[in-house]
Amino acid sequence: MINSVNDYKEHFELWEDLVLSGDRIYPSEFVVRFAFKNKFKSVLDFGCANGRHLECFSKAGATKLIGVDLNQKPLDLAKSRLEHIINSRGGTLELYSNKNRDINEILKDIKVDAIVAWEIAYLYTPNIALNLLKSLKSHLNPNGKILINFISTDDSLKSDAKLIGENLYEITEHTHKGLIFTFYNLDMIKELMQKAGLKILAIEKNHYWLDGGAIKHDYINIQATHDR
Repeated sequence: MINSVNDYKEHFELWEDLVLSGDRIYPSEFVVRFAFKNKFKSVLDFGCANGRHLECFSKAGATKLIGVDLNQKPLDLAKSRLEHIINSRGGTLELYSNKNRDINEILKDIKVDAIVAWEIAYLYTPNIALNLLKSLKSHLNPNGKILINFISTDDSLKSDAKLIGENLYEITEHTHKGLIFTFYNLDMIKELMQKAGLKILAIEKNHYWLDGGAIKHDYINIQATHDR
């Protein structure tokens, strides 16, 4: 039974391979818009990988940039790519691995204006995602915003995935083979955000096709802030 982040160790090693092979090079247009529209001064990217979104926030004017990722190799890549660039703009870059470490242990009393958790929440069971959201919220400034996305139940990866638990699937499609996903609909997301004490500010849905339409990726993107 998958009850904690540590139970995903093997699967996140597969995700590390995807990142290092160039699967996650360019920033999402949704994150780019979020960064430049709001002009945050401080940001936390949970699941930052190679730093593609931290770089975007730096260009948008953020001066305090924090990245957290389970895997060390993408963090090393992010540091080598970004540290000198961010420093030259008068900013600071802090990178941490949360392997066998709680996010609150890493961040302590740090609070930021923006938190991004992109392509990460659906890798966990809803219970783990809820605990993660509560922890992230505790590091968000009172008027801060969080941007998070979920893979939708309409995504074609679900159709051939192997059900291994309640709303828990092992992906069989070769591009993500072996990864564990939870697929979300909007009602599930609204309930999750409410339980986490987060108020939804905006909902967007995006989808795209691969292999001539054979594969459909479908996501629900959420902007939220403190509800209480």
